[in-house]
Parts: sequence; C-alpha cells; structure tokens
Amino acid sequence: MKINKDQLTNQLREVVGDQDITFESITDPSDLVDVSVNPEDFYQGRKAVADMLIESRQKLDEYGRQLKKIQSQGSEEIN
Repeated sequence: MKINKDQLTNQLREVVGDQDITFESITDPSDLVDVSVNPEDFYQGRKAVADMLIESRQKLDEYGRQLKKIQSQGSEEIN
C-alpha cells in the first residue's frame, strides 16, 4: 500500500521525510470486505423494492382521493 506525501500529517512528515510511504498490509482486504453479490438476486431485490414503492404510491393516491371525497361530502352536509 502507498500513502502520498501530501496526505501525511506534519508529524509523519517529520519522521519519514518528504517522501511517500509504502508498506505491506497486515490484513487481507477480503477479510474486511465481502463483496460477493449475485447479480440476479440484486436485480430481483431491486425490482421488489420498486414494486413496493409503486404499490405504496398507489395506496397513498387512493387514500387522498377517499379523503377528498369524504371532505366534500362533509361540506355538502353542512351547507
């Protein structure tokens, strides 16, 4: 791994001088990050979420229409 000298703190620059730092990682990156993604599962999950959002929006629209209908009926009864 390498860290550019412009990214070093002043304290590190005093220790290592005006140069980049190169070192070996003590961990394997695959131990830290698991990036195993099945594309088919990903797209199925994405579609499922999109479908739920569409359904939710349709319900919200329907509730809004029902509310307007109830409110208009209530105002007619008052007049």
